[in-house]
Amino acid sequence: MVNVIKAPRVQVDTRSAVAIGPHASSRAQALPEWSDQPVMPDAHDQALTRDDVLLHRALEERQALEARLENAKAALIEFEREAKAREEAAHERGMAEGIATSEAAAREAQATHDAALREGVTHAVDAFREQMGLLETLAIDLALASLERIFGNASDDAIRVSKTIAHHVRQMTGETIIGIDVSPQDFPSDDSLARAFDTPELAPAVKIIRNPDLSHGECTIRLHSCEIDASPPSQLKRIRTTLEACRS
Repeated sequence: MVNVIKAPRVQVDTRSAVAIGPHASSRAQALPEWSDQPVMPDAHDQALTRDDVLLHRALEERQALEARLENAKAALIEFEREAKAREEAAHERGMAEGIATSEAAAREAQATHDAALREGVTHAVDAFREQMGLLETLAIDLALASLERIFGNASDDAIRVSKTIAHHVRQMTGETIIGIDVSPQDFPSDDSLARAFDTPELAPAVKIIRNPDLSHGECTIRLHSCEIDASPPSQLKRIRTTLEACRS
């Protein structure tokens, strides 16, 4: 492209013009003299001027567009940076909220589990107590049945009386035994009485008397301060009363 510089005036110096060729002298003579009058541009020059203006405007618009494009790129970079920051912040908030929600759900599940466990343990304890109550009742029934079986046979009263008296005598330390009364139904003869109480616990000074007022299995130990009913039936009655009280 050829750049044309336009000027409103043109000055021609005929004195410095150089004539070339066979008609140089006539050309030199034909050159106009120096003139201060403005030279009006022709139609061609006017067209070039308009093109230059349009070109200049196009260049300015291009520069403006390039500047706007750079601004848009910078704005896009800033927007992407802010969007990434917002995304990371949202991700962190989501993670924090998720963790908080999970912890709350875990605490709720743990509380539900603990409540169910406590309820289960309570039911188990109640059931155990109920079973133990049944076992206690069964144990009482077994104990009473065993005692009835042990003390139910009257033919063994003499043996039970002699063993009971011997047991009580061994427990009486520092007490003076005055005498022992037994039933003649258990010990009908002196010989049976002697065989039953031939034990080291009974000193020869202890007198054993067959008391006709006593029935099968009854016996009494007479001390200075009191009398002890050592009869196996009386002991069985006291044991039975105690066991029956345990049912409640």
